[in-house]
Parts: sequence; structure tokens; C-alpha cells
Amino acid sequence: MTTGRKLQASCARFVRSRIVVKISPSARSAASLAVIAILGVLLAGTAVAQSLTPTFVQGAAFSTGSRILTITVTLTQPVAAGDLLVGWFAQYNAPAQVQVSDNVNGVWTRGPGSLQFLDNAGDIALYYRENSQAAPGGLTITVSVPSIAYLQGTVADYAGVALAGSLEQIASARGQGTAVDTGTTAAVGAGELVFAASVTGGSPMTVTPGSSAGVPYTQRARNSSGSSFEEDITSSAAGAQRGTATLGTATGWYAVCAVFHPTLATTTTSTGSTTTTAIATTTTTTTLAGACNNPTAIPAQGGTFSGTTSGASSQAGSCGSSGSAPERVFQWTPALSGTATIETCGAGTNFDSVLYLRSGVCAGGAEVGCNDDACVNSSGLLRASRITPTVTAGQTYFIIVDGYSGASGTFALKVAPPGGSSTTTTSTSTTSSSTTTTTTLMTACRLPATGQTTCWNSSGAVISCAGTGEDGELRKGAPLTYVDNGDGTVTDVNTGLMWEKLSHDGTVHDDHNKYTWANVFAHVATLNRTNFAGHADWRLPNVRELLSIVTYQNLIPTVTPAFDNRCSSGCDVTRCSCTFSGDTWTSTSETASPSRQWFVDFQDAQVGAGLEGGTGPARAVRDTSTGCPLPATGQTTCWNSSGSVISCAGTGQDGELRRGAPLAYADNGNGTVTDLNTGLVWEKVSDDGTVHDKDNTYTWANAFTGHVATLNATSFAGHTDWRLPNVRELQSIVNYQSSSPMVSSAFKTNCGPGCPATGCSCTASGNYWSSTSSVSSPSRAWFVSFRYGNVDAFSSSGSKSVAAFVRAVRGGS
Repeated sequence: MTTGRKLQASCARFVRSRIVVKISPSARSAASLAVIAILGVLLAGTAVAQSLTPTFVQGAAFSTGSRILTITVTLTQPVAAGDLLVGWFAQYNAPAQVQVSDNVNGVWTRGPGSLQFLDNAGDIALYYRENSQAAPGGLTITVSVPSIAYLQGTVADYAGVALAGSLEQIASARGQGTAVDTGTTAAVGAGELVFAASVTGGSPMTVTPGSSAGVPYTQRARNSSGSSFEEDITSSAAGAQRGTATLGTATGWYAVCAVFHPTLATTTTSTGSTTTTAIATTTTTTTLAGACNNPTAIPAQGGTFSGTTSGASSQAGSCGSSGSAPERVFQWTPALSGTATIETCGAGTNFDSVLYLRSGVCAGGAEVGCNDDACVNSSGLLRASRITPTVTAGQTYFIIVDGYSGASGTFALKVAPPGGSSTTTTSTSTTSSSTTTTTTLMTACRLPATGQTTCWNSSGAVISCAGTGEDGELRKGAPLTYVDNGDGTVTDVNTGLMWEKLSHDGTVHDDHNKYTWANVFAHVATLNRTNFAGHADWRLPNVRELLSIVTYQNLIPTVTPAFDNRCSSGCDVTRCSCTFSGDTWTSTSETASPSRQWFVDFQDAQVGAGLEGGTGPARAVRDTSTGCPLPATGQTTCWNSSGSVISCAGTGQDGELRRGAPLAYADNGNGTVTDLNTGLVWEKVSDDGTVHDKDNTYTWANAFTGHVATLNATSFAGHTDWRLPNVRELQSIVNYQSSSPMVSSAFKTNCGPGCPATGCSCTASGNYWSSTSSVSSPSRAWFVSFRYGNVDAFSSSGSKSVAAFVRAVRGGS
């Protein structure tokens, strides 16, 4: 969001009661600090009720550096049935309300107390979803606006909160400076859950949690610039509550504080026995998400969405006699043009479905496709539906799941965009974080996921992922998400990096332009001299950054459609996105042989040093104030093309710019090391002949069934969720300034014969297995060499039958 813009904040209290009290917001004040309190009546509960303790599950904070239509935020840990999802969302620059929905529950409820910015533009509102449906694989939240705008906000997931009728009061505030204060609510009882969040116009960088009624807040999530931040108190003191925090630098701030009443338990007596049960009583009637006037928004990348059709019919397609059957409506805006596949086929659909697609308008819009019977449903009958319409990027469509001649039931809608698959893009998590673990990891930045979704055995045959522990099953990391800015650039929503798109038109952006190391920086200079896309701070990416846009599910090139779509002769960067399937320069030199520089091969995703033929393409990058920074490479020295050390000043090399979060680790004293940037907890390796010994080697299959299984069976360091790292995670601990082994001191300290993992830290100078298979040759798996720093799967060491070293990891949702 732009500096100096002022967002609003609100503080809401949620309480479990039998009646929902609706409250209107008070008038705004024109003063520099406007505090808006919306108060409701606290209704008495039953005397026999006893509060259960709410629990923080997961959260996220985000902001966009450019104006876009939509952004998706993924909660990757399981969302339990009955959880409360709540967030504070803002859009600036569009004359409409910000909209919030998720792929499991549909549209969220907009709370009272919504505000505009100080210039009466944009929209800021509290959105929440009570009594969430279960989402074992996590869920994806879509924040959108009808026309492009800056989007910003936070979201949190809580267990143990009232299931219905919970919103009672809200207070809002905005101001300028470093002291954030929402103002007070009316007095509340003890044991409430107090949620607070802030967004800012500038970049305060640091945000210090405050307190409420004498109880300190705990930080839960923030973005790298501190412009989006959330905190909470899981058990309040009795009295008025307020959201407070302190910013690192003065700026316009806008905060929200929400107080939630916990789920109540009641004791009832029957025939001499006492039973404790959770109460979830409500008389509230709500509009079912999914009607034409309230469609369920789904992300551009599609996925699988479950639901039930029930109630009265209001729509009918041109096929299947659907006029008497109830329907569910989904709103979808694809990011790519081409042929999509939309279907209700398979075990998730138990009735005779009809499926049709309308363009632009839900009720009465032009029908793009309609189908009654195309595939089998859960009964094995040809009663499910599939359409394959041609869709246009940026056009809004309405997908309507209907029934034949009054039929209704449950369905699984699969939406595959052009060039995509019908599998869900939501990452899964197999671990349950304790309160302590969650608190630690929420301040860290998730690495981008690898994108791998398939599993293979050691012979290269495709297998079911369930229980394998492979990358294709666990899918750890933030799902790869990009925004095309429409100006020849693409922004990585996870890292905040803005990338130059490449073309096929003979210009400076052409993907077949080749450079030597000596003149590759001239490409960057040209972009800066011409102020490409309105910026003059373009640079060559370091090896960690360039590898971050690789997806290990695709080949030739190994990128997502954001970097490979509509590429044809003559296309420019505003109309297409191209990637050369070969070695591409980075700004990072090989320390062991500094006349060679690191490259990323977009044909198969290798990382090596020294381009074949000495020339290769380049893709420039620049920093934005959004996203979560990758770990730096650690490189601090600069070399010329001959390998001689030179002054770094003005070179643009990695050793000069040192982009990314400085490498930082904490030894936990229990045989593990925590990466303070990513939150990953790593097994330390020893030299004592135990399971942790640095000289132990395993075939790829035995890395899972031998090493990792042993750690979990023995509850190593008090945990049973150890796993094999994916290739992105393993490469994240390579230090490109160090020599063999290429790691920081946290992984090579006091290593000597007999030393245990609690007393030393060792790393073998060799190849370490990752959980990621090679798509091009799936009998091979990716490994990281800590002798040289390369990432490979194609040397003799890449065969899954060959032995390599192993270092386990845990965490990383």
C-alpha cells in the first residue's frame, strides 16, 4: 500500500449467546485520532456454563505492492470443524467493498464497524466465519475487489470459540505516530480471547505487541515490513479491552481488536451420572453462501470444492431439466485464457448433477457451457457432469452446480484452469503444532513450496502419496502464488520479489538474449536506464532468489504459468511470459572456484556453476515492501570474471547487495537447531556412532523408513513429526560464502570423534537427500551437495538406489 495512506481499525467482541445483537457503527470523527466504539448488550448465559480455553491455531499477514483484483491467503494447517476464522481486511483505490471468502465455507460474514480511509476512499472491514467446516488439508482465503486496488490485512484461525451468535461489540481507531491504540470496548468477563491487528500506510519494520487490561499480547503474524500485524491474548482479564502496539517508526496506523467468548461447557445430570457437553445453541438465520446473490468465490488457480445443494431452485441451465432443483453458485475469475475443465465426476458427488457456466452475470448471463451426464458419480452411474469451456483471463464466470429434475445432494466440484490440473492447490500439513511451537514459528517466513504434487517409488513408478513422507504428499511451504502486474512484471506474493517477464520479440526482454558474466549486468543497467515498468532499481537475482521460482512438478521450463504462458514469436512482455529452458545467470559466485558463477537450469531445475559455452540468459528482479524475504546466501565477497577478489562497490554482485534475511540460527540445546528465518527445526548431526552420526548413509527409501522413522519412534528432542526436507528447504541452509562443508557455524561446530548432537554440530562434505523426486527421471531424487553447493539429481549420486547422507527437519507448514 502507498506510504502515507491511512487505514482504519476496529475492535470487535464476540460472545456466545442465544440471540444475536446487531449493532450499528457510530459516526466518524474528523480528528486526527478517531476512536469508534460500537457497543452491544452482554446477555447473561446459564449459570451452569463453564468456559473452555480458546486456542490459537494459525495466522497470516499480507499486503500487496501493486493494485490487483484478488489475492489468496492459504492457511496450511488443518482447520477443525467449529473453528473461528477472523480477519481485518482493507482495499484502497476501488469504489466498492472488499470481499472475503474461502474455498471450504464460501463467503465470510462482514461485521459492523466498517470504515473508509481518511480521504473517503477504499474500504476496511472486519470479516469472520463462525463454526467453520472441517478442512483437514487447510483452506485458501480469497480477498478480492471488483476493480484493481491495493489489498492488505491479517487473518487468524482459533479453536475453542463460540460456534454461533458471537459478535457483540466493536471499537475502531486510527491515528498517526508510533503508539497504536484502538480505544476501549465495554467491560467483558475474564477468560475471553482478545484478537488485535494493525495495518499501516508506511513500513514501520518492527511492531512491539502491547497489552490489554494488564495482560500482554502475543505476536502471531506480521509481514516483513510490519505494515500488517496481528496479536492476541488467549485469556483476558475482566474489564474493558483495547488493542495496543508500538511501531518502529511513525506512520499512519489503523488497528483492529476483537474479543471472542470461548465455547462453553455445561454440566447436566441424568440417572445419577454427570456428563459434560459443548453448547452451540443459536436461533440465528443466515443466508446460505452459494446463491446467485451470494456466490462462493474460488481462487483463479481452481481446486476442489465440496458442498451440498438444498432448498429452493432459482436458476436453470439449458440442459438437464434443472429448473426444479436447488443449486450452488461459485464465482471464478481465471488468470489464464484457454480451455478449462470443470466437473462433478467421481466419488464426491452422490446425485444426478447438472453443471453450467455463465459469463459476466450470474442470473441471466450468457451461458458458456452446460452438461447433464458426462461421467460417473459415487454410485457408478453416468450421472455426473463435465464441461470444458474456453475462458478468458480476467473475465468473471459463475459456475452453477444444479440437479436433474429436482435432484439434490452432496458434490465435489473440480475446477482446472487452462494449463492446470483438477487437484486442489492447498498445501497439506501432517503435524500438529503445540502452543509453544506455533508462537515460535509465526514470526518466521515460510519458504515457497516446491510445487511437487506427485509421488514415485525408487523405480520411478507413480504411487499413492499417502504415508510416504515424500514432498508430493507433504507439500511443505507456501503455495507458489504470483500476480501479473500488467506492465511486463510478475510479483511473487510469497517473497514480495518483482520479476521481469521475458518475451520473444527481439527486445531487451527476449528470453533468447545471451550474456557473458562480464556483461550480464549490462542487461540490468539497460532496464534501470529506461526505467522499466516505472522502476530503476532492477538487479540480478542471487542463486536463492532465482531458484525460488522453480517448480519441481513441471519441466522444460520448470516454472509455473506466470513465467510460461502465451509465449510465441513476436509476443511482448505485456502479452506473454517466456522462460528459456536452460542455464540462467545469478549474481552469486562459486567460492571454491570464483571464476565460475552459479546458474539455475530451467530445463530441469539443476543448480550448478559455470555456464556451458560461457553465455546464458538473464531475468532481472527488484525488491518490494511486501512478502517475506528469503534467507540470504551468506556471500560477502566479490570476484571478477578471472576469479580475483575485487571491491564490491558498484558491482551489483551478491557479495555487494547481500539481499535476503541474514542467516540466523539458534541451538536449542537438545540436538536441534532452529533457523530463525524459516522457523524450520533441523536435526544436528554428530560424530558418535548413533543414528545422528555424520557418516551414516542411506538409500532414498531407507532415508524415510530408516533414519526419519527412527527419530520419530524414539521421540527425538521430544517430537515425533520429523521428516525428510524438500529440496527447497535443504538448499536454504547452504552458505555460499563458506567452503566445504558449505554451511554456517550452527551446522559445523566442535565436530570431533565421539561428540554427541547435544555437544557438537557436524556436516559431512557430501550429498544429502531431499524428499523431492526428479520429474524428468523419477527413479532419481534431488540432493544438495554440501561440498560444492550444487543441487542435482542427474549425476550417479542422484539414483534413489545410491546411498547419501540425511538430515531430518520438522516444522514448516
